[in-house]
Amino acid sequence: MMEPMHLYEKTLYERGNALFRDLGLAIKNAGELNSLFTGNDGDQPGRSETSTDSYETRWEPFDALIEIAVPRFYPMRRPPYSRGAVASEGLHAPSASEIWLFVNGVATSPAVIKANGKELARIFQRPIHLVHNPTDGLLLDLAECVLGRTFNFQTALSEYVLDVVNRALVGYEKVVLIGHSQGGIVVADVANALVRYSENRDLLKNLEIYTFASAADEMLADAELSRNAGRCVPYYEHFANGRDFVARIGVISCRQAIAGPLFVKHDRKGHLLNAHYLEAFEKGKFCGGKSRLAGYLGGTTPEDLFAKLPGRFAESEYIYAAA
Repeated sequence: MMEPMHLYEKTLYERGNALFRDLGLAIKNAGELNSLFTGNDGDQPGRSETSTDSYETRWEPFDALIEIAVPRFYPMRRPPYSRGAVASEGLHAPSASEIWLFVNGVATSPAVIKANGKELARIFQRPIHLVHNPTDGLLLDLAECVLGRTFNFQTALSEYVLDVVNRALVGYEKVVLIGHSQGGIVVADVANALVRYSENRDLLKNLEIYTFASAADEMLADAELSRNAGRCVPYYEHFANGRDFVARIGVISCRQAIAGPLFVKHDRKGHLLNAHYLEAFEKGKFCGGKSRLAGYLGGTTPEDLFAKLPGRFAESEYIYAAA
């Protein structure tokens, strides 16, 4: 039986510093709050979260609004769970040795994560296993973000995803973990725990982590494994809209503490995954097709890109950060 791993928790001093830092970042970037749900000129996203055509039934978009508006307190809160693979008819994984996992952000109902998963499956032509972070209502979700990022309290979601990823690393030769928004905080908790405490450290070379609009403030890589591999281990890439409030207070402002290259499209607005990120990513607006993640588009596998990736590009200042 695999022993459960634990998550790192900040000291009281670290939490105090993080609180003042985050208050300052929120005030500094408050002007971008009105751009969270604003579209960009030329965007024609598939399965936009704001379009009723993206949902399987007419009831689902209304249910999504209700879930956002109505808070769920204990004991009504739902635990995190995996819905299994999302795949269109005839869609198969290129290899049974790899698994793709997606962790959603705030205010995400089951219908919304299904729409996210289907769009990810379409552009990467792989089944996407959804690890659902069920919404407790927008206000409680935001409070959970503060607890998870600023104060670094352990959450049931982070513990659950850590267990899922730890087991996946044992069972698969490649594990691809994608996080959006608050999902970036969860992914960071998981990666940092694996770097700090994993007994199966060599398996980290099989983990690839990609974030969109990440709200995380720290993501670690294993310094020794990274030096030996000549790349970041685990491997990271991050994508952010320059006028996305969440990304600005997260991965953009904290990039020196976050391992891996950061691709920023400075003039882009919006925070929604389908509506504001995936279509632009598919068209190469973030990285011009030069990222490793772009090498997976259409079902391809970019195994040779590790050797071709430059040491530094986009806005990344550090290839990896030591634990």
